[in-house]
Amino acid sequence: MRFAGLGLLVVACTPTADSPPPLPPPPPPTQVVKVEPPTASSGGATVVSGEAAVPVQLQFTSLSRLHRGFFLREEGVVALGKALAACGGEPVTVEVAYDQEALQGRIVGWIPPGQPVCAPVQGDEGLDLRPMRAMAAALASYRDDVAGRSDFRVANFKVFVQTSEEPKACRFEAAGQYPPDGSTFSPCVMVAGERVCAASEEQGVVLLKPGSGEQAARLSRCTP
Repeated sequence: MRFAGLGLLVVACTPTADSPPPLPPPPPPTQVVKVEPPTASSGGATVVSGEAAVPVQLQFTSLSRLHRGFFLREEGVVALGKALAACGGEPVTVEVAYDQEALQGRIVGWIPPGQPVCAPVQGDEGLDLRPMRAMAAALASYRDDVAGRSDFRVANFKVFVQTSEEPKACRFEAAGQYPPDGSTFSPCVMVAGERVCAASEEQGVVLLKPGSGEQAARLSRCTP
């Protein structure tokens, strides 16, 4: 009886001439994640890249090995790279640092040279910060992902967007409702190491209105 039942099962599963052809196997995953260790050519940064994502060059300052691992989670960095693709196709340098004296962390994204898509724009009323939203939002989402998956204290890390290298850099801080989501910025910006504050009563702004000709001249350095 046991062999007879097995024979019936085989006959029932045997395809006939009228049966449709078997479905092909699903294609293998196409996403490829590359993690390149720090090298001299990368400026000492760990480079993570994936399909449809710009390479992200991660630099760490005063961060423990454990927390470096949190920020190096491949899925999180590739998601960051995909979001930063809105700023162009060039690699983006991102610094993750912790100030031991101030007990404050920061995540800084550098706008790639020659990629003005995410850079501020000088307008008639002042400096328009809205183009930087894409980068700031990507960095804020990256911070929130690490905070949610690994260490909730990372939610306190400040997010900055920087226009160029020191000492002529302009550094803009994401501000607004806690934790800032990158949609608005502080009315105060660091220009070549000096703090410049536009006239505003709001914590988060998208337009910097200079209060004097001197302020206008300083803020003009922040455009490509």
